[in-house]
Amino acid sequence: MYVERIKLNLDSIAMMLFCARLKAYKEVPLSNEEWLLIERIIKKKGLKGPASLLSMNQTELEEILEINEFIAYKMARRIETMNIFLSVLNNLEGNGLMLLQNMKIISLNC
Repeated sequence: MYVERIKLNLDSIAMMLFCARLKAYKEVPLSNEEWLLIERIIKKKGLKGPASLLSMNQTELEEILEINEFIAYKMARRIETMNIFLSVLNNLEGNGLMLLQNMKIISLNC
């Protein structure tokens, strides 16, 4: 069995924060279409990456990214409760979560 560690950077954590569907996490995630829109805007605006959004509030997200209020609202709620998301990730790692990717077993180690 091939086991590889996955190292998450701030950009991957930000993407997971905005898009993950976790039972313990009450906030609604972005849809695939909404996330693809955000990725295009990040590139278009010359931002450093998804992690650059983590310090923004709803108004800043709306104005800087020029996105609609509902998408900005969903992102802002996720940012405000990021501690819950990081706690969930930590619990998953602590429970030895194994992910199957490309027919290899990968353990999640942040």
